[in-house]
Formats: sequence, structure tokens, C-alpha cells
Amino acid sequence: LSGDPITDGSITGITGPIIVQSNGDLVANLEGVVNYDGTDYPIKIDMNLDFLGTSTVLVTEIVEEPIVAISVTPTSIDFGTLYPGQSSDPAAITVTNIGTVGAIDVTALLEPETGTVFDYLQL
Repeated sequence: LSGDPITDGSITGITGPIIVQSNGDLVANLEGVVNYDGTDYPIKIDMNLDFLGTSTVLVTEIVEEPIVAISVTPTSIDFGTLYPGQSSDPAAITVTNIGTVGAIDVTALLEPETGTVFDYLQL
């Protein structure tokens, strides 16, 4: 086999542990079969490599922050022309949770424009 390359496609059934130890050493004990020109050759690889220096392993975890978001339809309501003491027909709005938070509390705060009166608003 000397001098001839062996490709991954001709290596079958190689098993065994490959361990990177806490001190940076690499230990491997592998056994298997290499097929070359139709002949199987059993192999055994024992490695114990010492590395000098340090290595850094970065572990990243993606954490999705909860998002509070709502959609309100319709986006505007025309109450028509109303005079003091009159009320409009009821108008329904839909508030939909489009965020990633499971349940949200919606509180309606209404700032009336100058000259208008809102007696009751419920969401």
C-alpha cells in the first residue's frame, strides 16, 4: 500500500473512540478495514497526540426573547357627526396577539381630542 492514496470510499467499518481530553490531548483508538484492489486489510490506529498551547471553544445559544405585539382592526373608526348627548352606533374592534408571548393583558387608554367626550370605552 505504500505510496498509494486511500480514499474515504474504500474505508469501511472503522470504529472506536476519538477523545479530546481537558488538557488538550487527542486520544484515538480506531479499528477497521481498508479495501484496496478488492483485498481487505485490517487496520488498527492508536493515537495519543499532545498539543501545546491553548484552545478556545465558543458555544453560542440563540435565545429568542419574548415579543409583545398586537394588531388592532380596524385602525380607525368614523363615529359620524355627533352632537352633545348623542351616541354613535356600537363599533367593534378586534385586538389580536401577534407576538410570541402566550397571553397579554390589554388596557384601553383614551385621550379624547379637544371638544369630544367619550363616556365609556371597553376592550
